This record gives sequence, C-alpha cells and structure tokens, in this order.
Amino acid sequence: MYLLGNVTGETSRDKVTVEKIAEGLREPMGIKYVDGSLYVSQKHELTQLVDKDADFVIDEYRTVATWPYGGNFHEFAFGLLYRDGYFYVNLSVAIDYGGATTTPQPAQGRGTTYKVSKKTGRIKAVAGGLRTPNGIGWGPEGSLFTTDNQGGWLPASKLVQIKQDRFFNHYTQPSGAFDDRTPTRPVLWLPQNEIANSPSTPLYLDKGRFAGQMLFGDVTYGGLQRAYLEKVKGQYQGAVFRYTQGLEAGVNRITMGPDGSIYTGGLGADGNWGQEGKLKFGLQKLTPNGGNTFDIKEMRAVPGGFDLEYTQPLSEATAEELASHYRAEQWRYTPPPTTEARRSARSGWRCARRRSPATAAPCGSASTGSSPTGSSMCVRPAPSPPLPASRCGARKPGTPSTPCPGSSRRRQPCTRRRRRASPAPRVSTPTTPVIREAASWTATTRRTGQARPST
Repeated sequence: MYLLGNVTGETSRDKVTVEKIAEGLREPMGIKYVDGSLYVSQKHELTQLVDKDADFVIDEYRTVATWPYGGNFHEFAFGLLYRDGYFYVNLSVAIDYGGATTTPQPAQGRGTTYKVSKKTGRIKAVAGGLRTPNGIGWGPEGSLFTTDNQGGWLPASKLVQIKQDRFFNHYTQPSGAFDDRTPTRPVLWLPQNEIANSPSTPLYLDKGRFAGQMLFGDVTYGGLQRAYLEKVKGQYQGAVFRYTQGLEAGVNRITMGPDGSIYTGGLGADGNWGQEGKLKFGLQKLTPNGGNTFDIKEMRAVPGGFDLEYTQPLSEATAEELASHYRAEQWRYTPPPTTEARRSARSGWRCARRRSPATAAPCGSASTGSSPTGSSMCVRPAPSPPLPASRCGARKPGTPSTPCPGSSRRRQPCTRRRRRASPAPRVSTPTTPVIREAASWTATTRRTGQARPST
C-alpha cells in the first residue's frame, strides 16, 4: 500500500510523492479510512492497519473479520464501503482457468455481498447470486449498487441494486444462501463488448451537469461509462452511455477527490483482464474543464417510447432530421438471446424542437420496470459501413451515422476472449438502452504528467 502526496489541485507527475506504508497484503481490492484508521479488504479477511507511532508506516495488521475463502485464484474480496458501524464487501466465486464456475466451490458462501460489523467482526450475508462483482458503491437515495461481470450464468455484465435477501441468478454448488429465491432483474444490462466487458466501481455523482447519475469503469473494455437511472413503480431502470476513453489502462477503481476530480486506478493482467494495447497499471485524474459537450443527458421511458434530453438545445434543422439518425433494437437474454425487433426510427418516432425532443420508439419500451417480454432495448444510429465495436452507439445529431457492427447478426451470448458463458435459462431482462456519450474533462496521467482532452 502506498501513500501519495500532492495529488489534488494543480499538480503533475513530478510533484507527486510516493511512500510505501504497508506490504504483504493478499491482493487487496478495497480500502476505507474510518475513525482514524485504514481498513483494507484482502482475499480472506478485513484488516485494520494500525500506525502506532504516527510515522505513516503500518506497525500492526489486525484482523477485523474473516469470510469464506478456499484458496482459488479468483476468490477476490471486491471493494469496501462503510456506513453506520458496518462495512460492505463483495466476494466473487471460484472459477476454473478458462472462466467456468468451479464445481464444487472450494468455499461455500461466495458470490455474496456481506455486511461486516466494525465493532464485533460479525459478518452477515446481504444478497447472493453474484459472479465477479468487481465494484460496489452508493447510489441514488443512499442505496447500494454493484456491477457484476459476464461469464457463467451471465450472458452480459450488469448493474444491480443490492437489497437484503436478493438473488442475482448465478448458481453454485453447493447452493448459496439465496439460490432458492426468484432472481432479481438487473437495473441495467450492459451488452457485452458494446458498452462493457469487465465493469468495475460505480460512482454516484452528486453535483454537476450529470448530478444524480452514476459512472463506472471497466478493466477490459476500458474508460468510463455513465448510467442514467429512473425509478418506476419502486424499481430502478435506465440507460447507459459511453462517457470517456483514452485512458492509460483499464479502469479498476474510481473515486471522487476533495478537489472535484475523478481519480482512476488502472489494472491489467495476463489472460482476459486488461484493456488491449494499454498498460497493466496506471493512476490518472480527470478534472472538469468547464466545457459543455453536446450529447444526450437523459433517456426516460414513457408510454410508447423514450424521451431524450440533450445537454444543449437543438436547432430546427437538427430536430427535423433527428429520427432518421437512429434506430432501435430489442432482444431478450434467454437461451439463445434473440432479436425481437429491429426497425428504422423514421417510422413512428416523433421529435420536439427544444432541449428535450420526445421520441416514440417503434420497438416498444418499459414503463413498468421491464418490457412485456423482459427485453433489452438498444438505440443505435441508422445503417452505414460497419465500424469497430468501440465506436458503436448513437451519434450526435447532424454527424454521420455509424451503426454497431454486425447489426443483422444472430445475437448469441457474448463472451470475453477465452471465456465461455453458461446457459442462463432464468435470466429476465429490463429495458436497457445503450447510447454513446462524450465528456468534457481534462485527463492527467500519473505516468507522463501530460494533460489532454478526452473524447
């Protein structure tokens, strides 16, 4: 563990100081500063790091709590949150090399979100049925959210809301504590390789243009994505937008600094964890530059379609042509996932002329938390020559349209490289629109100290 100084405000690589304060930890994936002490989640336990003489070097490693651990390489303890005397942590399941869930599990009770008493160390299972929940964070109304990674039982990654006794559809042997419960639908499906691959920490934005929305990183797909959420009949649903790319490494952790900058921790490893062509490490900060990028701000479900709100008003000419630049596609995640409908937005879409053009999607939408058939919705640009998946998604009005590649392909369970997804017969799906997004930020890299606009 390292202590970094001179990272907030105007800074550069040459000004940052680095001091090692702890060592010998077992792949720590979460850290929290509570009541004057540092706490870290290791693979096998929650540990308090004690600095007895205030010299910024850890003198004692005190075990606060232990949890189920069988020694498998994939048994991580992801993230660490704290509130009102309790820590929260996610435990991933054991898997075999290649990605299949290990059967039987070497330790029972994995794939679970745990609540840990700071005072007693007692652990309590909150929710289960998770696979690789590499991200845990507070969301709207102070609720708990987690991202889970695609693989066995998961045809695509997803964002879920954690509540007591919920089950999220990943089964294990021996059975987990919540395996007998009806699976809870995701808040967002994150279509594989189109908007996510290995999503990580969700971060709630409480100020700025996108206040009330969430960001999350991705280790393999890279960059940051943005999630707009709305509550319908007590359940969250929403849309996900591309936010920024161009970072030094795949993003494993993000946090908001006291200076209003977003700090991103990069990670890469052999196999299928790491963004192709990027570093296996990295620390960067993203600082708002005051700009107002023109893009879709919100996407709300309404009877018969969606309302899109942009960050700037639309011109008359743009509003008139807007529908011709988009199309909608709908599918279900059932074995095998199949396309329900694919139509041009020209038919049945209507557009207002102000900041919030209303669009009536021909594929239908969910105003009750899910579509009638449990479908996902992807709003895409109109057809033109295919581009790489990293550029697919909706375009700004008035710019050349670019479709997602293979738009007419059979939709099969998407997998990472060298990963095989098990059938997911019990997955049901809320509507999850996917839109491209750009951001107005300046990125500063720890490795080079250079500043540049992100896209």
